[in-house]
Amino acid sequence: MEQGFSNTTVEAMAFGKLVITPRVVGYPIVDHGNEGLIVEPTDYKSIASCAGITLRDRGLYEKLSKNAVERSRKYTWRELANMLLEIYETVLT
Repeated sequence: MEQGFSNTTVEAMAFGKLVITPRVVGYPIVDHGNEGLIVEPTDYKSIASCAGITLRDRGLYEKLSKNAVERSRKYTWRELANMLLEIYETVLT
């Protein structure tokens, strides 16, 4: 798990919702342009632009939504527990 890991982001992705996330929260969960869009935290014009693009381009929205659902499956509670266990094993050995 990375610093800034967001359950909210994964939950939105699991439901196929559009994710426009700041780099701090979305990385590494969201691959920009594949499962959602990543913006700089204070770049409000970019946030608005991303929202506008996906509202106008239904195909892009559907692509991001479908890919987000697929990607979210990597972040089940079991997978997260395994990732955490790997971290503990690395630190303790």
